[in-house]
Amino acid sequence: MTILKTTINAQSDEFKTNATAMQALTSDLKEKVSAIAPGASEIRRMLIGRELFEEST
Repeated sequence: MTILKTTINAQSDEFKTNATAMQALTSDLKEKVSAIAPGASEIRRMLIGRELFEEST
């Protein structure tokens, strides 16, 4: 496996700011996914039903 060289400094202020921003975005995404997930299976069933109906007509 090739080792990639990097100049990233995980101790820099810029890195820390970006990491904090990314964590906030990730948390927001997880909240949205968990809010959507309960209804997702019902939507999936409706879409599959529609596809089956369209194929049969």
